[in-house]
Amino acid sequence: MCYLCVAAAAAAASVASGADARATTPKSSPAGSFFVADFVHPVLLSLGPVDIHSYGLFVALGILVGAAWAERLCDRVQKGKADIVHIVLFFLVGFGAGSKGHMALQDVMAGEPLGWKHVDIRNGHSFLGSMVGCVLCVSFYFRYIRFPLLQALDLFLPGLLLGHGIGKIGCFLSGDGCYGPVADPTKVPWAMSFPNGGDPIYQPVHPTPLYEAAVSFGLVHLIGRLWPMGEAKTGKRTSIMLVLYGISRMVLEEFRRHPGVPIFGGLTEYQAIAFCFALVGLAIEFLYSGSADVDMGSTATPETTDSRPRSASDGKASEAIRLGDRKQAKKKKSKAE
Repeated sequence: MCYLCVAAAAAAASVASGADARATTPKSSPAGSFFVADFVHPVLLSLGPVDIHSYGLFVALGILVGAAWAERLCDRVQKGKADIVHIVLFFLVGFGAGSKGHMALQDVMAGEPLGWKHVDIRNGHSFLGSMVGCVLCVSFYFRYIRFPLLQALDLFLPGLLLGHGIGKIGCFLSGDGCYGPVADPTKVPWAMSFPNGGDPIYQPVHPTPLYEAAVSFGLVHLIGRLWPMGEAKTGKRTSIMLVLYGISRMVLEEFRRHPGVPIFGGLTEYQAIAFCFALVGLAIEFLYSGSADVDMGSTATPETTDSRPRSASDGKASEAIRLGDRKQAKKKKSKAE
């Protein structure tokens, strides 16, 4: 906690020192002056030989906050079912495997050889890849503790999006290169450059990580207000989040620098994945739109609850079993006498 306080203070001091920094755009840039984010640096704080990296710190913070968010909702609807330590462990496995796996797949498809960077978790991550990995791993955990899967997604996915927003602040503060295209300061007054970033740029560009963080925080707030846990139909929060995030990510990709892919009809790879997210959300909404709501306070699961209609033969079989039990009880009683 002390490290977080010191890091926050250092970031605030850096912002204050660079708040008035302005620069004239180079000849190759759009005309006008723009904000120079010279406080952005991969290393947020150095404590002796230890460097605290901006991106790593906020990713770790995002994981902890997202997991704590999910655990809090779990405690509210089914007490004692989930444990934050287990959630974080499965989250980390899914985050690393999904994120680095997606980046490795991208490079292999581009003809690049695999190397250390594909297992180095300090940088080079894909949120969409990590989202898939986290959902698979955490869903396995919830399934293992006999927690209804769709209800688990309702609990977990908003926390994942919350963690994404926090991680994007780390992207911005580290200047890792996920900023947007060059912007005209006369049309985009908040355009800025990142001369000291991990991937420095001296032209004014869109601060896309801040756009993404704002969208993620906004969706978490919207889902929490309009479809609160325990009141919304099971699966509703999941379907809404997947649809809204998929659409918003497709729009935000216009402010990224990913190239279009011909096989996806000119969409970027991330737009294609986001489109699939939206389709999955629509499928969940369609398939479960007529299903009965699950009692969020009950500990019953699909494995332990059978709501199928009983036939006449089922009733006779049940009655026979009850009669047999009564006869056995009478025999035991007579022997005892």
